Amino acid sequence: MAKGMAILGYDAINVAGWDFFLGERFLRGLQDKYKLPLVSANIRYKETEAYFAKPYVVRRYGGRNFLGIGYGGLKVGVFGVASPAAIRRIKPQEEDRPLIVDDPTEAAGRVVDKLRKRCDLVVMLTDLEKAQSQELAKKVEGIDLIIGGRIGQVKGPPEKVGRTYLAVAGTKGWYEGNLLLSLNPQKELESIESHSQLLDEKIKADPGMLQLLQEYKKGQKIRKK
Repeated sequence: MAKGMAILGYDAINVAGWDFFLGERFLRGLQDKYKLPLVSANIRYKETEAYFAKPYVVRRYGGRNFLGIGYGGLKVGVFGVASPAAIRRIKPQEEDRPLIVDDPTEAAGRVVDKLRKRCDLVVMLTDLEKAQSQELAKKVEGIDLIIGGRIGQVKGPPEKVGRTYLAVAGTKGWYEGNLLLSLNPQKELESIESHSQLLDEKIKADPGMLQLLQEYKKGQKIRKK
């Protein structure tokens, strides 16, 4: 899966509870091996208080570059927060470094203050439950869009809480989602249209990804022998 995600070229990947199922050290190894752009604003190492991953990334879409300096276009800040309850359910491996999980609302507040000064849009990725995401959106001003894997139904328009939109990415890679954002001349988010496609047998498999899956299944059979 990690190799496939690297090939797809994600701009940001939120770290969630089940990502630590095989341990902190294992996940760190995948990140280093495949250069995955993991983000998490509320998972830190206990002994140093350093972040497990970058708390956020900033990407510029469109615009121009002159002498290595980007300007114009749209600057988007993306950060992630994980559910503390989900991570605490995972038993650490013996070789893992201890982790602490900050309150999602407090962590989001710290990051949003920084991103609003640098970005046109601020996006949060999360595995929080729907009610938790709604409450966070009420308490933390400045988040334009929250994308979650457990917020609610995939179909239907994104919900709006105050000035923040809540969209659903779905789980386990079953859906391919598209969001069309409409901005005013001041680059403020005015509306969102969403479309989700169930990746069932009607969708032709990508040859490269299909080969990766076959290699994975073959490896699993070898390990079981």
